[in-house]
Parts: sequence; structure tokens; C-alpha cells
Amino acid sequence: MNIDNFKVRNKPMNRAERRRNNKMLRKIFNSDPTMIHEKKYVPINCVICGEKMKSIHDTHNPFPITEKCYAKEAYETGNPNRSCSACASKVLDARLDILSISLK
Repeated sequence: MNIDNFKVRNKPMNRAERRRNNKMLRKIFNSDPTMIHEKKYVPINCVICGEKMKSIHDTHNPFPITEKCYAKEAYETGNPNRSCSACASKVLDARLDILSISLK
């Protein structure tokens, strides 16, 4: 094993490297049996703000604002409780409130 493969990268990726990285991540996500394939995703509205989520990568578990709901579960059961990336801060605040942690 070559230790040079594990060096921290200090410069930003160029366009070809970003594309290669995104392709690899999509292959990993789409082949995982616990995740929904992005081609099977049907756009739904955010349970918090109502914004249409056009990509599976923009949906998130809104717990504790609503019940826990994973993407594959939402797809298979029709459960509409998913939140968008824009509402992530609201969900995080609610999770921190459960732990009695305040960032203010």
C-alpha cells in the first residue's frame, strides 16, 4: 500500500476530477440496496416549506420536526415526510433543542 495515496489534497479539484468524483459517488449511492436509485426518484414537496425537491440528493430526513423518514422508505410507502436542503438548518436546530444545545 502506498501512503502517498492518502495525502490530504490542498488544491481544489479541476472540472475533470469533479466529474470523476461525482460519477464515482453516484455509482456508490445508486448501487447501495438501502438507497433509492436516482432514476426511480419521483419529485415531492418539502414537508416544512413546500418547495419541490427535484433531485433525490436534495431530500433529507426531517426528524424531529416530523417522524423519521428515509428516502427509500418514502419511495416505497409514499410517506411524504422529507425535507429539502434549504430547511436543513431548521431540522438541525430542532435536533440540537432535543439535546438542549444552543448555538446562539
